[in-house]
Amino acid sequence: MSRKRYLEEFKVEAVRQFTEADYSAYDVAERLGTTTNSLYSWIRRYEPNASDFKIASQESDEIRRLKKELKRVTDERDLLKKSRGVLREPPLVRYALIKDHACEFTIRSLCRLFNLHPSGYYALLRAPKSTRQCRDNTLSGFIKQAWLESGCICGYRKIHRDIQDFGERYGINRVHKLMRDDGI
Repeated sequence: MSRKRYLEEFKVEAVRQFTEADYSAYDVAERLGTTTNSLYSWIRRYEPNASDFKIASQESDEIRRLKKELKRVTDERDLLKKSRGVLREPPLVRYALIKDHACEFTIRSLCRLFNLHPSGYYALLRAPKSTRQCRDNTLSGFIKQAWLESGCICGYRKIHRDIQDFGERYGINRVHKLMRDDGI
């Protein structure tokens, strides 16, 4: 059974009709589509000083809004501390940071903070890997295998020769770059 929710103004107006317009509780409830029990509980809540309640309600709404904004600003400040200069980086680096922090913050707020558009983030997630990325992943596998077989001591020149012995043809600078990126 679903419970219907009414706005505060609606409740105050219902109480006003009962108290000032001299309608019976049954008539007011019937006309407004509520129950008499609901109307009586509203009367207990709003009758003595309904205008005071409205002022208090506006103040609590303002406090709620300010607390929400303070939380947003605090989260943004904390994220900027974690990002360490990512705002100067190209969009791909900023999207990577967004992906790392997606569990803590909403994607929309992260994109707004890093001056990116959310559709670009989602397009990047859906985009297939390029052929270069696929070949780099394959080459990284060969590099790690050759490096482990060599006892984890060989440099990029020796690893490059070992990969050529496997029958793979990649440039020495590409091998060096991938080894550096992998921390080997």
